[in-house]
Amino acid sequence: MLNRGFLYALNGFFHGIHLFIIGLSATAWIFDVTRIFHLLLQLSIFFSWFVIGKFKNELGFCLITDIQWRIMDKLNIKPLTTSYIKYLADVVVENHFTQMECEKFTFYTFFVTTALSLVLFIMF
Repeated sequence: MLNRGFLYALNGFFHGIHLFIIGLSATAWIFDVTRIFHLLLQLSIFFSWFVIGKFKNELGFCLITDIQWRIMDKLNIKPLTTSYIKYLADVVVENHFTQMECEKFTFYTFFVTTALSLVLFIMF
């Protein structure tokens, strides 16, 4: 059994990883120097959502969220959603968005930023 303090630190680390990934996914397409990293990140997200997700019968599956939910489970913290974005919305704005709204926002943002990144990468 892992030390609870270590598990809390690990949970905090995964919150940081999630926020870092979300921030990069939303903004790294803007800058020439980070665009290739953005495309690699988007490819990784796509792989998790659609390839791993297909094998797990869970379209939109996020490996990072799965690991974090397992850590939270060991801490007896039970998120009421399978989506980190929905979880974040619940914590930040006290559940003003539905699961479907959060999933649509996440998917649309992903595909729009990926398309913008690809167009800019090809053009410049």
